[in-house]
Amino acid sequence: MKPRLYLVLLALALASTCSSVAENANPATSATASPTVTPIPGGTPISLPEIVAEAISAKRVLAAVNAGLVPSLAKTSTLRSLPDLEHQIDARAIESTTILGNGPSFEALDELHEHWEYLATDSTNWSLNLTQQITDLETDATRLDQMATTWNLTANSAKTKNPPQEVPDRINQVVASIKETQSALQTRRSEVLSLQSRVAAQHGRIQAELNTIQHTRQGLLNRLFEKDSPPLWAFNEIASTDQSRQHALSDASRRLREYVVQEPVKFAIHGALILCLFIALRWARGGIRRWVEEDPSLQRAVPLFEMPIAVSIALSMFFAPLIYIEAPLLLRAMLGLTGLIPTVFLLRRLIDRELYPFLNALVVLFLLDLIRRMAIVFPLVTRELFAVEMLVGACFLIWRLRLSRVGGTDDGAQPMTPPRMRPGKSRRRLLRLFAGISLILLIAALVGNCLGYVSLSYLLGNGVLAGAYLGLIGYAAVRMLEGFVVIALEVRPLRYFVMVRKHRALLRRRIMKGIECLIFLLWLTLVLKKFQLLGPLFRGVSDVLNATLILGAFRLTLGQVIAGVIVIWLSFAVSKFLRFLLEEDVYDRLKLSRGLPYAISTVLHYAVLLFGFFVALAALGVDMTKFTILAGAFSVGVGFGLQNVINNFVSGLILLFERPIKVGDVVQVGDAAGSVEKIGIRASVIRTQDGSEVIIPNGQLISNQVTNWTFSDRQRAIVIQISVPRNVDQNHVAELLRQAATDTPGVAVTPPPQAFVVTLTSSTLGFEIRTWTDQFEDWMKVRGDLWAMINRKLEQENVALA
Repeated sequence: MKPRLYLVLLALALASTCSSVAENANPATSATASPTVTPIPGGTPISLPEIVAEAISAKRVLAAVNAGLVPSLAKTSTLRSLPDLEHQIDARAIESTTILGNGPSFEALDELHEHWEYLATDSTNWSLNLTQQITDLETDATRLDQMATTWNLTANSAKTKNPPQEVPDRINQVVASIKETQSALQTRRSEVLSLQSRVAAQHGRIQAELNTIQHTRQGLLNRLFEKDSPPLWAFNEIASTDQSRQHALSDASRRLREYVVQEPVKFAIHGALILCLFIALRWARGGIRRWVEEDPSLQRAVPLFEMPIAVSIALSMFFAPLIYIEAPLLLRAMLGLTGLIPTVFLLRRLIDRELYPFLNALVVLFLLDLIRRMAIVFPLVTRELFAVEMLVGACFLIWRLRLSRVGGTDDGAQPMTPPRMRPGKSRRRLLRLFAGISLILLIAALVGNCLGYVSLSYLLGNGVLAGAYLGLIGYAAVRMLEGFVVIALEVRPLRYFVMVRKHRALLRRRIMKGIECLIFLLWLTLVLKKFQLLGPLFRGVSDVLNATLILGAFRLTLGQVIAGVIVIWLSFAVSKFLRFLLEEDVYDRLKLSRGLPYAISTVLHYAVLLFGFFVALAALGVDMTKFTILAGAFSVGVGFGLQNVINNFVSGLILLFERPIKVGDVVQVGDAAGSVEKIGIRASVIRTQDGSEVIIPNGQLISNQVTNWTFSDRQRAIVIQISVPRNVDQNHVAELLRQAATDTPGVAVTPPPQAFVVTLTSSTLGFEIRTWTDQFEDWMKVRGDLWAMINRKLEQENVALA
């Protein structure tokens, strides 16, 4: 019975304890018994001793919330910019309607799509910003509701305890502040929600325009080989659409004036950029002349610095698309004309005279193209100008191709001074090939435009013209970048590198080859995009690269194989560059012992290749956990089957780290004696004195006896023995031998030469002279010179040899 009694008493004690804890934890529940208290669920009243501290904390919280409600620069940017966005959308919609209604080209559609995408990005960012603001306001509103609940409970609870009047007054102040902040927050939330609705409406307009452009593009692609316009000679049918768009030019000029008034900062930034480039080029002009005197191959970059104004304007036009975002069509045409003039003057100084006709023809075509773009609202004028462009381009190419076939030139191509870029034979063949293809496309575009296949003709003609313009711009960019590469390699900090000072010409050639490859790839990408071939090409290449080869559980694609090969190639390239950097700039500064630089370079080479190997495996899609298991199993088989190979590899690592033998040492291994040329992964190469190369496995260099003649120093002993008659003065002969060694070039002073009597017979004395030379590679020559000097000394003293 006692155990049961103990259990009952324990249960009663636990129930009593839980009841008291519940009452203490929720005093609001006990307060509900009073008729004067109105409880609000979800809150806890503040005790009287804590009211002052909590009131101060509540004021800080309310101050922070009110500070967040003040319209800051970030929060009001959308409200200020929204009218501008609406105005831009209205103006861009009018321009899009005009262009889309006049049979647009793919190029015009690309420009429209780019501008609408920029507006879509802005509206999306604003929507995200407003959503974040709404989220923050909702968080603050929830917090204020909790505070209001707590302080209302506190006010009701305080009425039952008859506190001093200061306490209810303080509580009422806090409650009033909370209500005031809640009212301001509701107002701010309504404003943000209204603004969010306006932004969403504009975003919907933008998406509608993008969908229209995409639909128009797809329609052009579907009807590319269909007749989509009247023939060019049907003037009345084509011109009938012009009457409703006579106000388009005035709208374009009005948009230009508005853009200039609204965006003065962008023009100031462009001017500052031109000024900075001009100052930099003027500063470099003095140095380039001095560098040309030291390296005449830099003469080609001199014109860049002799025309700083033209180069500054031309270079600034590369940044114009980033500066003048959303620029109207008329301004873009004016910027193109502004950049054309200095570029032409600059290129006339850079190219050979025989390329002048190409430059002049491109200038004429570019001007006609600008006029055609500005007259895009007039279909008849646009098509006539396009036909003129195609005709001019075709006639010029026919003339140049006929001239190149007969081998003539238009002005007796003599190289100008300073030297210009004269295209080589391969480039001439490429130019002729490009000219032939361009001629065919221009004729096709001209015929298509005349017959009414306007979309197809615009695609072909604009693609050819864009390729020519981009080629011209790319050539100018390469020449300008060449000048800046010359400057970069001649000034700080690059000139402090030894490899730059010793291999400046090589580095310049390598850098320029890389730049030319990048410019060519960019040119090819843009030209394919102009011909609407970039997307299909990428999709086709992607399909080929993603074609999967399944071998059991292993899946492999061609893209993974190419990625793995590229990673391995990059590993070798990075290893080669790092070793080149260490050998040219680091080792000479550290004064390392002989052989240590080779060891560091070799270990670094292996480490980079090993890292590249694992990255290549990851690129191939190999599961590294499975590879670890397979490698463990494979290593067991390798350990038995390739013992000698592994032994030689480990021995090679020992040679590199312990360095008993270093590259350049003169060693003897068995019958092979010579200098160490290379310590490889499996074997080392020793070059003998007769010129042969002996390949010795690394394991033999570790396990066998090796004589290293130059392990601690580069000195080698020279020992010569002679015999003289017994009746001569031995001290005199020893002195002659020492004097001969001292007078012989190449014999080391320290340790000094020594001569001894080593043999004695009834008729002769045997002398031995022992000396040293630090010219280890030429010790045989030094020994021969010493023999000759000994002979000369003995003859002078009439000492005969026995």
